[in-house]
Amino acid sequence: MARQATFATFMKSERARLDKARKNALAKRTTLEKDIQTIERELTALDAYRKAKGVTGKRAPKRAVRRATGRRGEKRQAVLNFIVQNPQGLSRGELLVKMGVKGNKSAEQSVSNALSALKKAAKVNSRAGKYVPA
Repeated sequence: MARQATFATFMKSERARLDKARKNALAKRTTLEKDIQTIERELTALDAYRKAKGVTGKRAPKRAVRRATGRRGEKRQAVLNFIVQNPQGLSRGELLVKMGVKGNKSAEQSVSNALSALKKAAKVNSRAGKYVPA
């Protein structure tokens, strides 16, 4: 009978040990998943920054990185194209992300200016915080 009590005690203590180990592993997994999400957000931000700056994989000479300004109305047309492609509407923030300029203050301002001009020209309307084709 002592042997059964010893085995039952062993099983109980082993179960407790495994439950504790599982709980610790799940806590670590949660922490790791949060870390991975943070890293993914930072990588996305870096990609958006590189895209906004026009940086390619290799470092280009300083003169090659500078881009000439576009023709007048080019930004407006690009904004209008994105809005037309999304007839359900896009908020300013969604538009910035889709255009890859989120985080680039001057590019964000250009998009805002283009939206204002398009609205004034009656090419887009705003409904419930979203810009839709007119």
